[in-house]
Amino acid sequence: QVMQAQWTVLEDALASGQTRAIGVVNYCERALRCLAKTWKVAPAVNYIMLHVGMGPDAHGLRSFGESLGIKTFAYGPFGEPTPARKLIDSPVLQRIAASNGRSVAQIALRWVVQSGAAVSVRPT
Repeated sequence: QVMQAQWTVLEDALASGQTRAIGVVNYCERALRCLAKTWKVAPAVNYIMLHVGMGPDAHGLRSFGESLGIKTFAYGPFGEPTPARKLIDSPVLQRIAASNGRSVAQIALRWVVQSGAAVSVRPT
């Protein structure tokens, strides 16, 4: 009920022109289902961690959200809260990077973008 009440406030802000879009951060399928019971407007985005080590549909969350019209906005394309050694040292990513004249970080970032998600990165 708390999430639904909070979402109603965001919907009101959207309706009154105080914002152009509303979204959620780290909402799992259960939380999205809870919101969906009462929403008038679906979230524009779900801001979630997504990186190449998670696969293109982490926990089925992308496909579930997108079935409701919610876009995925990814953070942590190199892992969180700092770059994950497992990704940076991945022999597969290193091989792809070397064969394309790119860094592993560039390959990891490109993977997220090519998967169709918007992405943000932290400054170093």
